[in-house]
Amino acid sequence: MDETKLLAERKYKIQEIVFASDHRITSFGRYLLEHFDEIISDFMKESLPSQFVDLFVREKFEKIEPLISQITKIKEYDSSGGKKHVPHRTIEILCKAKPALTESIILDRIEAIDCVSCKAELNRILYESFRDKYKQKVVDSAKVTLDYISERKNKNLDRGYDFDWPLSKEFYRDDTSDYIEWLLKNFGSDLKTEIFNYVEKTKVLDLNVVGVAVKYLGQDAVDIAGEALDMTIKNDDIAGHFRQAFNILSNLDYSKYYDKTWEIVKSEFKKVSETACLTLSRLLEKQVVPKALELLNEKQAHVREAGALVLSLLSILDSVESLKPLLEKEKNDDIRNLVVGVVYKAPVELGFEEAKRRISVAKALGKLDKPLAKWLDESKLPEILWKDQKPLSEEEIRYLFYRQKTVPAIEMDLELRDVVALIDKSSCEKFSKSLLSLILKNGGFKAPNRFAISILEIWEVMMWFRK
Repeated sequence: MDETKLLAERKYKIQEIVFASDHRITSFGRYLLEHFDEIISDFMKESLPSQFVDLFVREKFEKIEPLISQITKIKEYDSSGGKKHVPHRTIEILCKAKPALTESIILDRIEAIDCVSCKAELNRILYESFRDKYKQKVVDSAKVTLDYISERKNKNLDRGYDFDWPLSKEFYRDDTSDYIEWLLKNFGSDLKTEIFNYVEKTKVLDLNVVGVAVKYLGQDAVDIAGEALDMTIKNDDIAGHFRQAFNILSNLDYSKYYDKTWEIVKSEFKKVSETACLTLSRLLEKQVVPKALELLNEKQAHVREAGALVLSLLSILDSVESLKPLLEKEKNDDIRNLVVGVVYKAPVELGFEEAKRRISVAKALGKLDKPLAKWLDESKLPEILWKDQKPLSEEEIRYLFYRQKTVPAIEMDLELRDVVALIDKSSCEKFSKSLLSLILKNGGFKAPNRFAISILEIWEVMMWFRK
């Protein structure tokens, strides 16, 4: 019967043909019921679709009962999980209708098959149907399954291993986290040690598994979540992993892993370090400030920068005050600009004394020793005046260029902003024209000249407001 073969092969698309959306039997479903005796032998040869089993169990169980052994028989074919499989969906339909009748079949099939996914699914059906009667058996089986999954994943690091869990609603992905979620939802702390061992032993850490463990075990899962921080850092690609890991840990008291977090803060990879800095900045100030201050005295610039970043993210009075000394002594512009962004965030009205002090600090740090570009000789530029009508010295003009060169975009540097406010806007026109000419002769409006272009923009804005 070719029609039977065709229908059997379409078993994953046939549900809507047998049942309507409101679960009423369709006309085709009624046809199958009316002609059961004529078609069943052909369907059995081609493998009875589970959707038809659902129909026949619901409406003609007395007809399907003699066939239970046959429609639940083991099928042999190769897969990543084993060679001997069972139609677990069919078995579940039968078990829901007649659990006592199906109980021995499930137990027999569990022992007879080698497919780890099928075994896991049969154990789920067994537990959900008989609960405490088989709880320990299902828990013991889960321990074996977790060991198997871990071993397979460790042996297939290049190609990966995806555990298939039929209860999952997703296709073509690893269902391990869904399986573990079912285990924790039903058995919780009974499997806490095994879940931790799984996470610890499995070389490729699945943060979905960690998240599920925290969801169901709460604080008891802190050591499982802590495993997510014990990673080899080779580049910034792992920053996303740490971001997700810290997000999971944020729901727990993970103080035992603060030292590990500070280690990550010290990473030479910027995105990784920033992720840990942001996490620590959300903790209580007393837990963070002392350690961050220690980092400010480290020899490595990226470590000092991390300490400054943590303090800048806190944005509390004490942390701002603790950053101010860096303005006087830090030579690394990236670190210093972190401090500038906090200390000079709000505009203030400066006196000439403070403006010149800022310039003298830059000189003491060695930032004004030479022109910012070979083509830029400040002595040949037209003079510009302070508001007291005194001309800016070559060094003071160089300071303007220096501060803008530390800014990665064409925008006003925050330290310079309050200094520029003391310059006479009416004295900038000739300076701007001369600077524009130099820019055009030496590469034009390109990235290397951004610092000079930004000064030009500042003067243009100042003169526009003057008009």
